[in-house]
Amino acid sequence: MDMIDLQGDIRVGADASGSVISPTIMGSVATDNGRLESGASGTVVTDIVARGTFDGSRLVMQNITGKTANNGTITGGGAIGFGGIGGLSMQLDFQADNALLINRDDISAQVTGPLAMRYGDDGGVISGNVVLNRSFFRLGQADVEQLLPQLDVSELAREDDAFEIPRTRAKPWRLAVKANAADRLEVEGMGLSSIWSADLDIGGQLDNPRLIGRAD
Repeated sequence: MDMIDLQGDIRVGADASGSVISPTIMGSVATDNGRLESGASGTVVTDIVARGTFDGSRLVMQNITGKTANNGTITGGGAIGFGGIGGLSMQLDFQADNALLINRDDISAQVTGPLAMRYGDDGGVISGNVVLNRSFFRLGQADVEQLLPQLDVSELAREDDAFEIPRTRAKPWRLAVKANAADRLEVEGMGLSSIWSADLDIGGQLDNPRLIGRAD
C-alpha cells in the first residue's frame, strides 16, 4: 500500500496453497509491538497489538489496538484480502479516541470518532465523521512531502512464454472525512493567528489534503 508503512515483529503460522492470483491460506497472525507510519500525513501509530486469522484468501483481524502521541488511542478490526490482479483489498473500521492522525508542518488533526479504511482496485479511501479535539492549519505553507515520480518500465529480452502479472500504477489514498471543531482549530500564517470553530469536509489525497467548509 503506497504511502503507508507497517513495521514490527509479526508472528505468522500459516499454510498456503493455490496461486498468487487465487491463494488459499489457513492459519493465524499476531503482533504485540507493531508500528504504522505515513510520511505523507505524518501519522505514527505505535504499540500496535493485533490478532488475525487467515480464511482462504482473507486475513480477518478480530482486534487491533494502537497508540498515538498525546495519549491517543485507536481500536478496531476488519479484513484484508489477498489475490486477484490488484493483489490487495482492505476493509478496516476503527474508533479513534483523541488520536493524532495527521501531523504535518502545515496541518495537524487530533480526533475522536469512527473512521473507515477501504482499499481496492481504485486505491484507498479513509472516511469518517469525527470531532477535532485539537487541530492546526498554517496558511501559505509549502508541501513538505515530495512524491517520487511513477516510471513506465519495459522489460527487454524476456522469454515470450514467461508469465507476467500486469503492472499497475501507484494507487492513491483519498480522504473523505467530516470533522467538527468547537474552538479547536488553530490557524496561523500570512499575518493571522487565531482559534476558530469549524464544520469541515476534509478531502483530497493523503499527501495533499483539502479543507472545505465553514469556520467562525
